[in-house]
Amino acid sequence: MNSDSIYTLVGILLFAYVSVLILRSKTPQIIKSKTQKRKEILSEYKKKLDDALESCPKDKELRTAEKKSQLKKFSDELSRNIFFDEDDIKDVIMELAKE
Repeated sequence: MNSDSIYTLVGILLFAYVSVLILRSKTPQIIKSKTQKRKEILSEYKKKLDDALESCPKDKELRTAEKKSQLKKFSDELSRNIFFDEDDIKDVIMELAKE
């Protein structure tokens, strides 16, 4: 056997090994839909907002400033999220602002 045959054989075996690993890899059994993922993200933001506002229950100005900073942070995060477009982001921020 010459070196070209050995390299070809090793390449084929390596390709076969990688192919088997990829095909046998475990994929998630439960794939969430877009609406489920959006609801999950929204509930997480509501929880974060509630937790942030719990720290300042008495002072209305401090509470407003904290809510404003949290909403800006959420808007920035949502703008980088593939599940939300600009209209959705506005709706979400308005919904969170009402609470």
